[in-house]
Amino acid sequence: MLKQVFLRNVQGGGSTHSLKQRIKRGFTIMELVIVIAVIAVLAAVLIPTFANVIDRANQSSDQQAVYNMNISLAAADATDKPENVTEVWTILSEDGMDAKSFTALADDYKLVWDSGINRVLYVERETNTVVYPENYTDRTESDDVVWYDLGTGERSGDDSWYNSNTESQSYTINVGEESHTFNGAVQKISSEAQLVSFSQMIRSGEIPNKGEGLIIELQNDIALTGEWVPISEYAGIFNGNGKTISGLAMTNSSLEYEGREIGSTTANQYRPYGFVAVFSGEYFGNVTFSDVNINTPGPVNTSNHTVAVAVGAVINDTGTNIVDNVTVSSGTVTSAYRVAGIVGFAGGSSSNPMQGEIIISKCENRASITSTLQVNTYGTAAGILSTSNQMTSGSEITIRDNVNSGNIEGQTAGGIVGTTFGASSDGGKIFIYKNTNSGNVTAHHNATYEELLPEKAGKPSYDTPGNEIKYTDNGVYIFKLELAAKAAGIVTSQTDQPNAFVYNNTNTGTIYASNDSAARSDYCTNAEQIGYDDTYKLDMKDTDTPAAGSEKNKAEGKTSTQFD
Repeated sequence: MLKQVFLRNVQGGGSTHSLKQRIKRGFTIMELVIVIAVIAVLAAVLIPTFANVIDRANQSSDQQAVYNMNISLAAADATDKPENVTEVWTILSEDGMDAKSFTALADDYKLVWDSGINRVLYVERETNTVVYPENYTDRTESDDVVWYDLGTGERSGDDSWYNSNTESQSYTINVGEESHTFNGAVQKISSEAQLVSFSQMIRSGEIPNKGEGLIIELQNDIALTGEWVPISEYAGIFNGNGKTISGLAMTNSSLEYEGREIGSTTANQYRPYGFVAVFSGEYFGNVTFSDVNINTPGPVNTSNHTVAVAVGAVINDTGTNIVDNVTVSSGTVTSAYRVAGIVGFAGGSSSNPMQGEIIISKCENRASITSTLQVNTYGTAAGILSTSNQMTSGSEITIRDNVNSGNIEGQTAGGIVGTTFGASSDGGKIFIYKNTNSGNVTAHHNATYEELLPEKAGKPSYDTPGNEIKYTDNGVYIFKLELAAKAAGIVTSQTDQPNAFVYNNTNTGTIYASNDSAARSDYCTNAEQIGYDDTYKLDMKDTDTPAAGSEKNKAEGKTSTQFD
């Protein structure tokens, strides 16, 4: 009976068909609007609540970290109270806290080190007020109270120097018998806080166009007390006005590079660090840096990691860039790849090679410069310029009237210039003249031991497979020495550079390097004295009479020596 009724309903439409119609019916527009509205109300109520819960949890974690750090600093008060933020990092690191990579979890807060009381403070960014520890909430920053960002080591800045409404004017810089005239808006900097502010405002973009059209003039000698965060890229004019910047320190290996991408044909991007990371303006100079302490700033994640005191990289698009009358009077500069006293890199990038002119003149380095990398092509160290590259036909780099008296060490080391690239037959031209080196120049040698040298009289025998010397003693392989290590009083190179010209330079420094002749000397009996040779590429100077049609030096009255 039931079966018959069911069949009739299915066959004839019946109540089952009406049920299917009701099941297929969806939400009405009104129902959907109501559901969406309910969800929106719940989100509006709950999301801020969840966000507040997360923010409070982050603040609690931040404050616990501050508490732990201050326990370590309090213990140091009695024994070895830190004098700067670098020493604070060391103290905290010894207790297992990596302060250099620590940033506040809560977005609106920051951690600072108060040098007056040797404590880490938890500060609200917008109001710059102390939130924790509670017993320091009355601390405020002033001329007598200096705060340093715990993560970067940079002190707080003072923006009072900057006036965006300053009008452009003609401006002349006199250096000795030479003068340079430019146009721009003159802004005067008098203190460390103002100099830090200059770097911060360029990095943040608050000063537009990388400072193009701006002229910075120092009014006083400035002593830096914190870690220096490089000016990312400056396209204006910097006149040190004969003043001294002391205490330039860059030792933070976590400091990320903030400048423009500088491409290389080897796909290794240049990562320059210096007082200015990238300089693309018309003039930088008339300034002295003293008591420099630079040691491998930033992560070493490219073979073109580049470090120098004044300018990490001079990048030329068109026109002329001048680095002039810059002195590094004391200190040490150490890094892994390309290292120099004045400028790390000069040229263009693979995507935009240089088309104009770069001049590096009347600069002096007295600091010790060391490239620790033992790879000949990239481990370049020099007193003035580490390397050049990416030049088009018609472009020129001139390095003249510079002096180095600092000791230079690297796999490829030059008293004035480390390596020259870009001056190939279809590239630009490089002129290196009237420079003087009196510093000792040492090429690091890539010596690899297979086993210890036997203590036997006489020297080991050797053969030269490829680009190395292989030392053996009674058939026992002792070590191999890379022959590509080079040192020179003025400049070295790894490749033929037919458009590089070197002349009228003077070297009085001692040059330590390896070549086949040196390898045969008695000094090659242990790894500490491999192949020292005072005469290898000593000075490359040429004092002959002028030759007709010689390159650029005609006005100088000297004959050029083509450098290859």
